[in-house]
Amino acid sequence: MESLEGLWKKLSLLDEEETGIACPKKAEPDTFTLAAKFLTKRVVNVESVARTFRPLWRSKKDVQIKDMGDNILFFNFEDECDLDRVIEYEPWTYDKHLVVFEKVTANVPLSSLAFQFTTFWIQIHELPVQCLNQETRDAIGSSLGTPLLMTDTESEGVRIDITKPLNRVRKVWSDESVIRCAILKYERLPNFCYWCGLVSHDDRYCERWLRSKGSLKKSDQNFGDWMRAEIDITT
Repeated sequence: MESLEGLWKKLSLLDEEETGIACPKKAEPDTFTLAAKFLTKRVVNVESVARTFRPLWRSKKDVQIKDMGDNILFFNFEDECDLDRVIEYEPWTYDKHLVVFEKVTANVPLSSLAFQFTTFWIQIHELPVQCLNQETRDAIGSSLGTPLLMTDTESEGVRIDITKPLNRVRKVWSDESVIRCAILKYERLPNFCYWCGLVSHDDRYCERWLRSKGSLKKSDQNFGDWMRAEIDITT
């Protein structure tokens, strides 16, 4: 179906439609807005979300939450630094499902928010000795999505497209031949589908599973718990 934006561009507008109205301008925004799409199938409760995230975020200034419907919430921050800190510590989960955040600008309608990208921290395992260097890790990170500022951490921060299946491996080439498959493991990985590898749903709601009418077996799954990375927490 053609988008509404594409449709109106083709229409011959009436005089009243052509005239339109002037949008009020503000010198400085009162708040800084972060839109959040909750990928859980349950209806999201604003009060429950507030109880979950406010203690974790520890925002220095007030954060107001507005329900926009369809499991989309707007978080209105008084301090832009508080908003940026939330983005910095992605990914976030609620009810063990991914929460996809997107910054909102004043001139963008709600329908234009794609909720398509999220940052994951990815560990790279089983690299051959000759590839145990930052250059190789950076190349793998870039092949997965948009890498964050590279650091000396054990994992790569990469902003990935969540409309595509999670990547499990990366082939490592040398002299036009594959010398190894590096294994990718994701830190703080939320619920995702072991049939198709998408984070937008879990096994029960996968189209492949539903169409099979229960004929598929666990051994048919191409993704699994082995993609979850262990995090070394030191005190």
